[in-house]
Amino acid sequence: MPDFVQQTSDQIKDNYNIQGQVKAGAGAGILVDTANSDTANLTKKIDVVIFCGGANDVAKNKSKMALRHIRNFTNRINVLILS
Repeated sequence: MPDFVQQTSDQIKDNYNIQGQVKAGAGAGILVDTANSDTANLTKKIDVVIFCGGANDVAKNKSKMALRHIRNFTNRINVLILS
């Protein structure tokens, strides 16, 4: 197990909540809008959101717009972005 995973696990222990959502075919704007309402009570102090999306925007040649949506979302919360 990598060190950062072990350190994170040691910090959070059993005090965490995991939620997942799938929105097939949705662009980053829709994902961010949904995430904004679902994460309204989260803070940068202890919360993390894992964001995996944007492929549909890239396929439609709208990657700059997708990045803008994601950047606006990441300003208020800790976000891990996956591709």
